[in-house]
Amino acid sequence: MPLIIAEFRLTPDVVGLIGASLVFGAVFGAGLGGPMADRLGRKKLMLADMIIIGTGAATSALANGFPLLFIGQLLVGAGVGIDFPASSSYVSEVLPKRSRARMMVATIACQSVGMLLAAVIALMLLKNVHSAQTWRLFLAAEGVIAVLFFFLRLSEPDSPHWLMTRGRFAEAAQAFLRIMPEQREAVLQITSDGGNSNVANSVLPPKSPGIAILFSRAYRSPLVFDGYRHLRRRTLHSDYPRRD
Repeated sequence: MPLIIAEFRLTPDVVGLIGASLVFGAVFGAGLGGPMADRLGRKKLMLADMIIIGTGAATSALANGFPLLFIGQLLVGAGVGIDFPASSSYVSEVLPKRSRARMMVATIACQSVGMLLAAVIALMLLKNVHSAQTWRLFLAAEGVIAVLFFFLRLSEPDSPHWLMTRGRFAEAAQAFLRIMPEQREAVLQITSDGGNSNVANSVLPPKSPGIAILFSRAYRSPLVFDGYRHLRRRTLHSDYPRRD
C-alpha cells in the first residue's frame, strides 16, 4: 500500500476501500460458493475460482488507478471466498474416512503457509527489484499461483458423492476408480448387484486382453498341462496300434 499510495496519491478513504475490497469479495464469494458448488459441481467451481483469482490479479497488476485496483482485488477476494466451500466439500467427499479429518485440518493450515509464502515473495521482490512498480509484481504473483493451481486441479476427478446426488452413477463410478483404483472389483460388484449393467459396463476395461491372456504367467501352466492331457487322451483312443 505505501508504494500504491505514493504512485496514485490516494486519499485515506480510497485506501480503506482498497484494503476492504479483498474481505468484501471473500464474504460475497463464500456466500455464493456453497450453492454454486452444489448446483454446478465441486470441480467446475474449483477451476472457475482460480480463473477469477487469476483475472483479478491481472487486473490489479495492470491497474492505472483506483477503480481497476479496487475491482481487481474484489475479484481476487471473491475467488478466494468461492474456493472455501467448494474445496472443503471436495476434500471431505473424496478422501477416505481414516484420513479425512487430518486432511481437512491440513487445508486450513495451508492458509498460514500461504501467508508466510506471500511474505517471503514480497521480501524477495523488495530486495531484488528496486522499482516503485514492485507492487505490481506482488499482485501478479497471486495470478501465477492461481494458474498453477488451475492446472493441478484440471486432472483431478469430480466428486463421486456429488455425481451420485445428480444421478450420474457411471461418472461417479469412474471418478471413484480414479481416486481408488484398487477398489475396481468392489465397484463392479456394487454396480452389478444394483442391476445397472450400463454402469458396470462403463467402468470395465475398454479392451479385452484376447487370446494372449492364455500365454500369461497365470494361465501358462494350466494351458501346458491341459494340452498335454488332451494329446495323451487322443493318443490312447486312436485306431493306430500302440507300443508298450
